[in-house]
Amino acid sequence: MSEGKLKPDEWHMSIFGIDFAKNMMIAMQCYVGTKMDFESQKLLAYTMIAMCIMAIINLIVHPVGDGKPPPPAIAYLSIVPAVYAYAIMTDTGDAKSKKTKK
Repeated sequence: MSEGKLKPDEWHMSIFGIDFAKNMMIAMQCYVGTKMDFESQKLLAYTMIAMCIMAIINLIVHPVGDGKPPPPAIAYLSIVPAVYAYAIMTDTGDAKSKKTKK
């Protein structure tokens, strides 16, 4: 194998496939969240924050490589929960009730 080239094996392809399916599920949850009432949106946001906290714990318990989390993971696990927390605290997710009020 030439240097710098990654040739994933079956195990890695399985993990990549599971990660893709998880990302699609998150995208669908975000879309469905736009159709919910505000209290349900807040609950969904809390579950997304919980998922990020669990991922952080996993990075601590099972460090990779030299023990430093990869930069994309750091970015994702800091930006995503911050955005959800901001939405919860500022009541910015009230899309459904704003559309139905007359």
